[in-house]
Amino acid sequence: MNSKNLTKFFVFILTIFIAEIVSTVAKNYLNIHTGYRDPYKLTAIQMGIIVVIYYPIFTLLSGLSEFISKNFFKKTKSAITGGIPGLIIAFLIGLVICYGIFLKLWHHINIVEVLWRKL
Repeated sequence: MNSKNLTKFFVFILTIFIAEIVSTVAKNYLNIHTGYRDPYKLTAIQMGIIVVIYYPIFTLLSGLSEFISKNFFKKTKSAITGGIPGLIIAFLIGLVICYGIFLKLWHHINIVEVLWRKL
């Protein structure tokens, strides 16, 4: 796999994660800040939110994250050994950031605080 295909693959994965983060934040907001308690209505609304968020967010984030990621990957590749290793390191940094956000959203765990306590 060449560098261009690998970059597209990494950007696609990070775009999926970012879209899921936005969707999760919107669903959590709906669960906490609205009066809906009926699970049937709430499920239907959340399904609508997924469609309403994912399609435009994915198209918007796809272009935006591709622009940001390419610049991020380009800078990382030039700063860290260049080529594929720099691309992989840039992807791993993005993956760790998404992991920390998901951990906070889904389990209310701040990984920075946990790691700080371990030190």
